[in-house]
Amino acid sequence: MQSFKVVEGEAFHKMISILDPQYQIPGRGTVRNFILKQFEKKRKTIANFIKNIPEKVALTTDIWSSLKYEGFLGITIHFINEN
Repeated sequence: MQSFKVVEGEAFHKMISILDPQYQIPGRGTVRNFILKQFEKKRKTIANFIKNIPEKVALTTDIWSSLKYEGFLGITIHFINEN
């Protein structure tokens, strides 16, 4: 739950240099783009999977908030297939 600019912080750089002094830390734009591309890729994979469920499904949802009042939504899909 950190912002993308965390990769530019002094403490983060110090931690990474302890773990691997040779590692070049990417900028926040690079990190952001990577995360968003991966999210879109997984979103498409899940959407295609759901489209190919042959029969009925049951959806369960849950909404909650963290102690910092951040909202979360969980969705679970149940189905039966040949496996």
